[in-house]
Amino acid sequence: MFVHLTSLKEKNQSLDEKLQEAQKKVTKYDSEKDARLKEHQKALSDAKVMEESFKDEKVRIRREDEMRLATEEKERDRVWNEHENACLCAMREVCQKPELAFGFYDNTTLPDSFDGTLKPDFLVEFLGQYIIFDAKMSRSANLQSYLSEQVKKTVKKIKGSKNEEEIYKTIFFIIPTIEFSELKQTHFYEE
Repeated sequence: MFVHLTSLKEKNQSLDEKLQEAQKKVTKYDSEKDARLKEHQKALSDAKVMEESFKDEKVRIRREDEMRLATEEKERDRVWNEHENACLCAMREVCQKPELAFGFYDNTTLPDSFDGTLKPDFLVEFLGQYIIFDAKMSRSANLQSYLSEQVKKTVKKIKGSKNEEEIYKTIFFIIPTIEFSELKQTHFYEE
């Protein structure tokens, strides 16, 4: 019995050692699991922060683009207004010269007999016909196609006008000098 008891004690001691070793492994595994979980949570938190930062940056860039586009549009509008006013002023001055004394009209003071659907920027009365001068400036990137479209629209308006016979067949579009260099074609034929 003594031998049996000693054998059981040794087995018990061996099992206790294995149990302690297993508990150490479980403790080590649990601590590693906790560390991995913390790392994962930190990485997830960092990813959320980066995502928010990215969203904020996108919003900032979009806002900057919108502001830039609005500024560009305001600048285009300013240049357009200056262009139109300068054109009208220069044409008035030329028409009012005593040696010329041409009759002229602008889009707010058209001749009584003139069709109200046509609103050219400037008309000069010459030899019983009206010569149309229209200040143009492209609001799009391609001035050439813009002018081509404007020619078609203007011809269509004139064709539908009761004053078609009174309008000189050549229409003059006046564009800013800075845009003139962009044109490959400076005259258009439509009907």
